[in-house]
Amino acid sequence: MKRVLAAIVTAACCVAPAYAQSALVKCDGFPRRVDTAESVARGVLALGTLGLSGMGERPNPSARLKGAAGVTACSEALGDSTLTGNPVRRAEVYLARGIHSLEAGNAADAERDARSGLAVELPAEWQAQAARTLHPSLKLLAAIARLSQGDQPGAEALALEAMAARPGGSLLHQEGLAILALSTDISGAEAAVLDRRALKSSSAVAQRARQRLGAADYAGAAADYRMVKDAAREPWAQLFAQLALAQALAGDSAGADASIADAQEAADKLAIVAQGSGADARDAALAVSRADEFIQLARARQAVSAGRIDEARTLLSARTRWLVPAEWVAPVLESAGAGKGWAAPVDPAKLRADSRRAAADKVHGKGAPERLMLLLPRFEDADPASDIGKALAKPGGDSVKPAPARDASALRIGLTTRMAQVDTQDEALLLVAAQQAQKRGMPRFAIVGTNLSYISLERGGPSSVGGSIEIVFPEGPGAKLYESQASRSLDPATVVAEFGPLFAGGPAGGR
Repeated sequence: MKRVLAAIVTAACCVAPAYAQSALVKCDGFPRRVDTAESVARGVLALGTLGLSGMGERPNPSARLKGAAGVTACSEALGDSTLTGNPVRRAEVYLARGIHSLEAGNAADAERDARSGLAVELPAEWQAQAARTLHPSLKLLAAIARLSQGDQPGAEALALEAMAARPGGSLLHQEGLAILALSTDISGAEAAVLDRRALKSSSAVAQRARQRLGAADYAGAAADYRMVKDAAREPWAQLFAQLALAQALAGDSAGADASIADAQEAADKLAIVAQGSGADARDAALAVSRADEFIQLARARQAVSAGRIDEARTLLSARTRWLVPAEWVAPVLESAGAGKGWAAPVDPAKLRADSRRAAADKVHGKGAPERLMLLLPRFEDADPASDIGKALAKPGGDSVKPAPARDASALRIGLTTRMAQVDTQDEALLLVAAQQAQKRGMPRFAIVGTNLSYISLERGGPSSVGGSIEIVFPEGPGAKLYESQASRSLDPATVVAEFGPLFAGGPAGGR
């Protein structure tokens, strides 16, 4: 996530202009949008740097104020129709002011601004795009504000609404699922979101595994980690050790023993690399350390299952601090009798409480507003998706570049598009994958890798961006890999039917 934020900041920043910044730029770092009627009258002047009421200003995130000062700047912009006469821009300013209110510790004000932004009346031709981009962001802001006021159920309902508005998205779901993960139970609606996301990437399968682990669904978590392991490009010690522990917690002793052996072998190879110097050695040492903790926990849980409680307690007593997440450590400690007569070196109840506090702080704590300002999508009109669609349909175009991968067992599809929001890129990659499957006459396909570009989407940034997706088919050299992922495979015709119309063009607006 730190790399994501750094990329966005780097791409969005520009040289500060010589004239004074408008209230809009001080509010959220972006200038005004052109009014509908004005866009024709201004013509080429729209491209100039006039410095009048924000006309011609460039994005400048470094000029954005924070907290109460940011609230004041946004309020000034809302009070000036020359700055927020465009209704889309007005709704965006409500979003920014709400985030600043969170920074200032005023969650109730943040929720009011989120609802005010949703209530802004937009022209009919802009409403569909707002419903997929800006409105889900406003709902997520309202959800986080509800969470800050102690209303977890209300926050979860709003987060689910936001994610439902763009079921093919990724960034919105990342934020929404973080809210839902604060509750240990997985509702039917949350399970549906997790299952849909798991169709799209191995990292989403790993996320579902973590949520299942937190809900004590160890068999489900083990099944997910098995799929992630099967899709991995190379031996991954920590992943193998996580699978081993999930299997041990699920009572699959034979599977856990086999995975412990795999994890130990991978960790031993990494340990050789760790004996060197430089960044690779440091990374290897960290990976070995983390894998060793999971292996130790898995062995302790296996000892409990075999009735060797003293052996398990000896293994667990060797550490007074665990760096792996509490949802892994606490159930192993409890299975060995922690809190039931055995004075474990670490209190599992405290581990769980500390973990919950840390997770909640990440979602709505001190650092959350800056993340929300950078990551929550603003309004995106239909132009980016329309242009991507035209590029995909162009005969002989070079936007799509399929090539064999993983020793020809998979197909990697590179996609170069015009600048678009991350979720739009994600949907375009999914559409391209389905089209390539259809082109090869394949009835289904499974995604085993995705690479998206997290970068600023604003004017002044790059004009194009690249991403890639790796897929496997039920026939051919990748059939074995496909079989391991078959439960999350996709029907290409269904994908094209759902996402094809999104890239067929539509009315522009909100500029």
